[in-house]
Amino acid sequence: MTTVQEIELHFRSLCCSGISESLIDNHPDAVAGFDQQLRCTIWNRSMETISSKGKDLIIGRTILEVLPFLQENGDILARTLQGESLVCRRQPYLFRDGGQQGILDVYCSPLFDSAGAVVGGLCLIRDIVLGKFADEFLQPWKDTGELAVSTVPLIANDVLQRAICLAIHERRRLLGMSQEELSSRSGLHRTYISDIERGARNISCGNLNKLAFALGLRVSTLLAWSELKAAALLP
Repeated sequence: MTTVQEIELHFRSLCCSGISESLIDNHPDAVAGFDQQLRCTIWNRSMETISSKGKDLIIGRTILEVLPFLQENGDILARTLQGESLVCRRQPYLFRDGGQQGILDVYCSPLFDSAGAVVGGLCLIRDIVLGKFADEFLQPWKDTGELAVSTVPLIANDVLQRAICLAIHERRRLLGMSQEELSSRSGLHRTYISDIERGARNISCGNLNKLAFALGLRVSTLLAWSELKAAALLP
């Protein structure tokens, strides 16, 4: 029996919550489990898909090592291990080892043994951008046959432009990347990068594509995060 199998079996033997391996493994949302030492004990197929990492490479490693964006949410895991169920919404994420990136809702719940003691927790991770885009793009028609119109208010061009500039600046800082490095990666002049981050220039579609690629993002992810930033800028 491998170490991975031993960890999985030991963790399931502690839980009385009737964890269904088949249900978790085939769940459409990404699911990760962890024990009291924050070691990964569950890593379902959807988790493998968004991280590009099989569970044989993950089980036994600390969950903060494989899901580093959880560190940005303070004591969410510690509170889960104290018995709380918590939700963290609109969390940007990046899997540096060639996985995907986007914006997540993260749901954390404790797992209990037969005596009612917390033995670990589950994180259910949902990509809200993918679901939102799929709903809007693939279902453009109302039941009446009329074209569906977004209920989201139109964002003024200057507000959206400012939000895009802020998103580029925040992403660059998050990666620990200098303006010079972003300039080199994107093929755009450093002065142009500086002007964009200050909101002094408009960004063409072509340059937005270059910047998103240099920042390790899809254009859709960068725009979706900018849309969320724009909503916060509205009066």
